[in-house]
Amino acid sequence: MEEEVKLKQKVTLKRKGDMVEVATFKKMIITLNWTLQDVGDGELGPDFDLMAYYKCKDGREGGVCSSGYNQNHEDMGHIDKFPWMELDKDDKPEGNSKAGDSANEEMKIAKLEDFSEVYICVINYDDALDQKPVTFGNYKGFVSVVTDSVSGDNNFEVPLDSMDQGHVVVVCKIDNSKGSPKLINENRVLTLGKFAKDIPGSKLILE
Repeated sequence: MEEEVKLKQKVTLKRKGDMVEVATFKKMIITLNWTLQDVGDGELGPDFDLMAYYKCKDGREGGVCSSGYNQNHEDMGHIDKFPWMELDKDDKPEGNSKAGDSANEEMKIAKLEDFSEVYICVINYDDALDQKPVTFGNYKGFVSVVTDSVSGDNNFEVPLDSMDQGHVVVVCKIDNSKGSPKLINENRVLTLGKFAKDIPGSKLILE
């Protein structure tokens, strides 16, 4: 008789402020997913960028983002040395993409021990460049957080559903300041000015 195997349940942090503990892991994969739309003049968008910004327990600040901001591949991070996180790619709509298709970007994190807080952020690059506020909740987006933990929940989802307008959204935060790390739904939409003031390491992409 075949052994019964059950799918591990996904934990969805549906509301702002919802929180869950993150069990010990060796690999965490964070994926931003969204749906492409016609943004005018035959162009597909939005051009979302997945980013992570952090504050270390020793006070250091920094971030991981697309290499395009500073023309520096080091900005995409490293999985096998500090900052123990790495952006997989900067996804842009391809020639055969069409409205309704899904797009995604992925980031890996190897460990959290050095960090007191990590902010998982998304920027709408083209509109932020033009200082044009946008509504992030219009694109059926969500962030999935999956780990290889065997000692607790290891599959989480945070909807990107805020209808506030701004340039950057903090989708979720990992609070590792005390006790076990906690994943928190933030869905906090910020202007670039507020982003610079509130998020450690944000100067990485700002002038």
